[in-house]
Amino acid sequence: MAFPYILMFLPTLYPVDGFNIDTKVFKTYSLSGNQSGQTVLQYKNGVLIASPMNNNAHEVIWQCQINQQKCAPLALEEDEKGSSVEPILSASKNGKAEQFFVCQQHKRRKKINENINGICTILRDDFKKKQKVVPEPLVVELQNKNTNNNNNKDIAGASGFISDKVDEIEIRGNINNNNNNNNNKENKPKDDDDDDEDWTEIAFVMDGSGSIEKEDFQKAKDFIKNMMSKIWENCFLCNFAVVQYGAEIVTELSLKDNKNASFCLIKVQDIVQLGKVTKTASAIQLVLNDTFTEEKGSKPNSKKFIIVLTDGEIFEDPLKLEDVMNSPLMVNITRFAIGVGADFNKSKGKTELQQIASDPNDKHLFTVDNYGALDGLLHSLEKSITGIEGTQDVAAFQFELSEAGFSTHLTEDGTLLFGAVGAYDWSGGLILKKMNDVKFLNDSSSSAGKYSYLGYAVAAVKTRKGYLYGSGAPRHDLKGRVVIFSEQNNNMTQILSGQQAGSYFGSKLCPLDIDGDSFTDYLLVGAPFFHIHGEEGKVYVYKLQDENLFEKVMELQGSSGFAFARFGFAIANVGDIDGNNFNDIAIGAPLESSNAGCVYIYNGYKHGLRQHYSQKIEAAKIDRGLQYFGQSIDGGTDLTGDNQDDITVGSLGTVVVLRSLPVFRITPENKCSGITIRKEMQNDKTPSELKICPCFVNTINWRLMDEDSLVIDYTVELDTEKEQKRVIIREGKPRTRTFTITKDTECTEELFLHFVSCHDDCFSDVMIKFNFSLHDKENVSRGILDSFTDQEVFFKIPFKKDCGDDHVCTPEIDLTPAQSKSFEIIIGEMKELTANFSLINRGEDSYMTTMNLSYPNILTFKSLSESQEVKEFICDSPEIHPLQTGTSRLCLKIGYPVYKTDSKIYFQITWQVTNTKSNENYSLMNVSVGCKNNGSQLLKKVSYAIHTKHSVKMFLKGRTIPAFLALSEDARGKHPVKFLFEVKGENFFGAEFNLAINVTSVEDIKATITQNASEIQNCLVEHYITTCRFVASEANITVDTIVNFEKELHNTTAVAILSYNEDLYLDNGGSYQVEVPLVVDILKENSYLPAMIGSSVAGFVILAVLIFILFKIGFFKRKYKEKTMTDQQQEETKKEDL
Repeated sequence: MAFPYILMFLPTLYPVDGFNIDTKVFKTYSLSGNQSGQTVLQYKNGVLIASPMNNNAHEVIWQCQINQQKCAPLALEEDEKGSSVEPILSASKNGKAEQFFVCQQHKRRKKINENINGICTILRDDFKKKQKVVPEPLVVELQNKNTNNNNNKDIAGASGFISDKVDEIEIRGNINNNNNNNNNKENKPKDDDDDDEDWTEIAFVMDGSGSIEKEDFQKAKDFIKNMMSKIWENCFLCNFAVVQYGAEIVTELSLKDNKNASFCLIKVQDIVQLGKVTKTASAIQLVLNDTFTEEKGSKPNSKKFIIVLTDGEIFEDPLKLEDVMNSPLMVNITRFAIGVGADFNKSKGKTELQQIASDPNDKHLFTVDNYGALDGLLHSLEKSITGIEGTQDVAAFQFELSEAGFSTHLTEDGTLLFGAVGAYDWSGGLILKKMNDVKFLNDSSSSAGKYSYLGYAVAAVKTRKGYLYGSGAPRHDLKGRVVIFSEQNNNMTQILSGQQAGSYFGSKLCPLDIDGDSFTDYLLVGAPFFHIHGEEGKVYVYKLQDENLFEKVMELQGSSGFAFARFGFAIANVGDIDGNNFNDIAIGAPLESSNAGCVYIYNGYKHGLRQHYSQKIEAAKIDRGLQYFGQSIDGGTDLTGDNQDDITVGSLGTVVVLRSLPVFRITPENKCSGITIRKEMQNDKTPSELKICPCFVNTINWRLMDEDSLVIDYTVELDTEKEQKRVIIREGKPRTRTFTITKDTECTEELFLHFVSCHDDCFSDVMIKFNFSLHDKENVSRGILDSFTDQEVFFKIPFKKDCGDDHVCTPEIDLTPAQSKSFEIIIGEMKELTANFSLINRGEDSYMTTMNLSYPNILTFKSLSESQEVKEFICDSPEIHPLQTGTSRLCLKIGYPVYKTDSKIYFQITWQVTNTKSNENYSLMNVSVGCKNNGSQLLKKVSYAIHTKHSVKMFLKGRTIPAFLALSEDARGKHPVKFLFEVKGENFFGAEFNLAINVTSVEDIKATITQNASEIQNCLVEHYITTCRFVASEANITVDTIVNFEKELHNTTAVAILSYNEDLYLDNGGSYQVEVPLVVDILKENSYLPAMIGSSVAGFVILAVLIFILFKIGFFKRKYKEKTMTDQQQEETKKEDL
């Protein structure tokens, strides 16, 4: 028994060119008439083809047997009383193709209105028994029984649940029947009212006497002409006659002349006035005796009207008016009298008009002052005549133009569905006939609107709770919608709304029982005019939920590139054409490829309907002469006798039958169980033998095969993911082989392999690829491989691993950085960045463990140092891959191939810091550790912040010119001073500097900047602050100022500060602030004369005082002389003693 985990399939590829519909035509039917092929139906022995434009009006269905070349017409039920056939035909069949339901539209006159409705025929599969069904009279009969029923008033908007009641043939109004005194008849329902009694004959008796002016006579003719035109607009069975009286009585227009309306109107305009006398009674008698006779075109049971138009009293008439009015021929004739002029104010003239007009006079007698006022009577007369006729307002058609049977559906229980698109001003509806029960379902709410065309498409949906009935209204609110009715109570349960105006959403409905359990699973809704660039078309797929509500699950569209395709013009359940026990869908796009057309095949499977088409059948591949290929499709019947459902496709005048090919579903399996590469084999240097047992498990239906075997080719490829193979095929065995599958044989001979070596990978599975195909690829008539079953599969041969009892290795990696989780890089200053890492596996073995690092491009990998303490760390040369713009990636192998449990690894990574500018000041280094245990998985992820700055070193100096100011008292005032600043240093990364200079107590400041001694820019000066911006490594800034010392002496200082973006740049030892004072010396001049005079005077005063003091103390007396003498004597005495 094979282990399911050792088989792996490739992802499914969707086929687009061809699957199992053979494009080689099995049968072609070409019929005369361009409309042939609009509708096709398969039956057990052939195809029914609709030809609605056939010259023989009732031979519109052709029976084409598959084993015969020619088709035979099938006569449908006819209209017993004659009608013209319209080129509108619908046809359907029940699910088992045991009954067929065909409706042909017929146009006929009914009372005074035109009637267009279907006459339908139910055919058995032998086409011998026919049953006629005419839906419109059934509804009209029910109408008369339900005139008091109420209508539904409210409806939900877009798709939702509606619980309100809707009409069950609850007709919205009664036919207006304004009876006159002699046209009252019993209104009885009947199948067809095209008898002669439905005709209406109106005779104008026109006064042409000499009292009428020429201009007034012309106005009288215009009035008659306009009256005829207005009535003909509403009355299709109305004929007119005109009798003029004067000197003679002349029939100007007879009932026989009404075959051509234009001729009649011209003849009225050509009437020449007779003049002279007024013989009103004789003219009326002529109408009775001559005009209303079969020889002159009168119908025996027609309704008759006489309209007398006169301007005065009777004059020189040999007949008495009273006798004419009482004539037996006057019975059942309605008379209108119109008097023009003042004569009818007199008693005689008024009496004559009253005798002519039918009772009551207030409805049949009219007087006007002049001929110009006649047009005012048009509406009243028209309404009186058409009202008596029993017609309703033409704006409310009810069922006369309903086209009942425009679309049809026949359920398995015999219920008939008729679409009636024209009912009630083309708002439409659905006629439901089940046994003898007839119902009319529609949306009678105010939101329904005219011209919705409800009933354009009809479908019955079988659920476990009974039937749902869907009816498309493609013109509702311009976008279209589908109304869902419930069988149980005829409630409107849901509305599916279109999305785009003009898309004709709801023009096609196709219920799909995808799994063949007899219950509907999906409803497909066509919108063939859905447009993007032209009319591409679209199909909406709704799934039936448990609540009996539909939910849209997908949208289908054809190939792109075709602006006009009308994809979804035809949608058909074509049965299980691919033999997987799920029904499939075919969708027509008849305008694709310049009106050639094509058909798309969508296959069902266990999960529903595939969203991608499996085959596109183009008309050019069938026959290059085909046009509108795909305008009709049918399937689900085996026509070719090979037990396969086939499809039939209609085109313009041609119908083709395409056979479906048998589909072979083959799945390779390895029936040898438990194949693994054991531990001892991994360490053994001698090649070990492995054995696999390829088998081609299949679901081939051998009864469909004309032979009891199928030959396939298959190819074996070993260890497909490795260049250096770990296994090889035993010598002498080819890679490509041939195998014959039979009913009892599906396994090939055993395939022996040799395991050579792990080649450093004893973990990842050895992949064995099998690719197979049919041996005879050209002979597709026998069958074809399933496009949805992979023809390329892989077997896995795993390595034996130590992963405990559950055989699943679960590693647990701790990634611990030896430093904080952030780095700071100074570009221009740092040469290298080093990071230390520690990895510990606290879980089970980790296979093919890798560590991936992504970091900014300012770092370039330099070296990886292995810890000397951990020997089992094996880290190959790292693989570097660019990850994205501005980022690099480093990949390391950790403990390859097996990073064992409890292993610890310490290592260091060094990067070189590039000497280039970085645009980001913040970035991340992302470190992730992963392995390939049980598929690729992430074990650990850590992020490190990297703060990036650039080195900058600048020096700022300043001085003044002049260096100092020496000012005298008489030289104070305004003096120009220049402050010079010099910036110089290292700015390798283009930092932008901002130099702010604040000079106090100055005025008229002007600054210039010189960069690199060449480029001069202006600086911004605001008040006393000068701001200069520059990007350079050297700059000279000069600030010219005017210093004012007129009022006072003061100190002047310039303070300069150099700044930059400190988030991007970092100072590397520069100076960025300087103060430059202005030195000022004041010079003073002295006056010496006052000082000399003052000092002289002071000297004399002091001298005088001194002399006075000396005098007082006796300094100037003789004692001084004596003392002097005494001193001399003492000196002499001393000398003597010696």
